[in-house]
Amino acid sequence: MIQGIFFTFGTFTLLGVSFFCKKQREYKNKYLGIITLYALINVFIHTFNYSLANSIASSYINYCLLSEGFIYILCGCLLFYLIVSYSKNFKLAYPILIINIINLLFIILQKAGAKVIWERMSGVCGMMGFAPHLVIFSAISVPIIFSLYKPLAVIPLANLIIGHYGWNYSFSGVFALFMAIGIVLLIKRKFMWLGVTSVLLGLFIFPNLSQFLGKATLRFEVWMISLKEIVAHPFIGNGFDNTLSANMVNSTAGYMYRHNDYLNIARDLGLPFLAIILAGIYKILRRTKIDYFFVAILVLAVSSMTWTSMYFARLAVMGIVMLAVKELDNVRISNLRNLL
Repeated sequence: MIQGIFFTFGTFTLLGVSFFCKKQREYKNKYLGIITLYALINVFIHTFNYSLANSIASSYINYCLLSEGFIYILCGCLLFYLIVSYSKNFKLAYPILIINIINLLFIILQKAGAKVIWERMSGVCGMMGFAPHLVIFSAISVPIIFSLYKPLAVIPLANLIIGHYGWNYSFSGVFALFMAIGIVLLIKRKFMWLGVTSVLLGLFIFPNLSQFLGKATLRFEVWMISLKEIVAHPFIGNGFDNTLSANMVNSTAGYMYRHNDYLNIARDLGLPFLAIILAGIYKILRRTKIDYFFVAILVLAVSSMTWTSMYFARLAVMGIVMLAVKELDNVRISNLRNLL
């Protein structure tokens, strides 16, 4: 994918630039090391298994495909490390605001019939290239831009409402936004507002209940198939697969994405790898303050339960950068405490 190329070469470009820059802080993270080494070892495990039953040429092709998947994980860890180690004062809200403004302009043009940027796009996708990604990105952006200047949050909300044919087709993004807000309200024990949020979520779901249940039924079927794949190889997974059906399963409705990043990860690299990632994320979030960025991370975490998000670079980078910003805050606070 083009976005994958931009992601990998962009990350390596930042690495090259970092050689000319002074580190702002020393940073070590054992989870980054474990994730990288685990993924690297997984490449050779599955290449060896594949080579036992196939020709040398086929094994080499499989090795290249597996290595491509590893490169994405390596670049993700590297991007996280570079942000935390070299950033002085990283402001994520401003570029997110600019992207949302561009998305809104493109949505208006696309609604008018103009095919801007994406010639083979289906529906309205802003500059995201894929309509559901517009919905998820907009949902993530709402709390971030709200933290910058509250009235400006109407921009990602507008993208969420009018993008991808409106509310009826925006389940994943809207549902994730409501759920993330509900989780934060539950943590803060604001039960009255939690009740209000639950009512609003119900008002969103009820008029579209039949469609909601239809989507839920198909997803449940796909998840059951995915669980069987995981049970077959729970520890080492099935390996990276970059063919057309990489993250898809054959359901009664035809080939469908698994619509669950957690199942994708467990299927590809095994349950231990998923546990390591979740442990690393938990370590970051449990030390950080619950703010609008925390809500945004929860939006992505919830949407990853109902959609394939983190397997696409445009959303994966968003998640990595948000976690890096929160870890940057943790490191600064820790360094300040050490000085005191």
